[in-house]
Amino acid sequence: TTPPQINNTVVPPSQKPSDETANWKTYANSQYGFSFRYPSQVTVVERQGVVAIQDTKSNFSSQVRATKGIKTFHWSRVAEDYYFDKNNVVRDLMNGDKQLDPAFIVSGMPVYAFRTGDAGSSFVEYGVVSFAKDEIVLFGLSSDGNSPDPILAQFAVFEPIVKKIVGTVSFQ
Repeated sequence: TTPPQINNTVVPPSQKPSDETANWKTYANSQYGFSFRYPSQVTVVERQGVVAIQDTKSNFSSQVRATKGIKTFHWSRVAEDYYFDKNNVVRDLMNGDKQLDPAFIVSGMPVYAFRTGDAGSSFVEYGVVSFAKDEIVLFGLSSDGNSPDPILAQFAVFEPIVKKIVGTVSFQ
């Protein structure tokens, strides 16, 4: 009988995928002690304490705001009310409260999606929470479901960009 053939081919270790945010610009807010990175297709404008990020391709924008003292923070829109209870976010429902699970985690920090909507429109703010720093940074997005399809398609492109930006938030 013939001995089995042994394949001694060396397979090089796979290279880590490059961090697509590595070459992004950085916005830093010294007042609230946070920063985030953003791609070249996005501009950051700060006027009178209000920060906005705008996608130059789709023309969609997102307002960025920060709050210290999250234990007293309430997020309210229409019939939605969210508040912090210890290290949890609670959604105040008319028939009882419910703990809100994070939409995703960024560097060990929970990101919550505060949502509301009515009559075809919707609004969401992605909130990156640092319980240790007692702060939250919110990125707001709104869309009008009654808008023509091309506008909704542009929004569908911008929301993932905002989520990637949210994923780069850090607190100093």
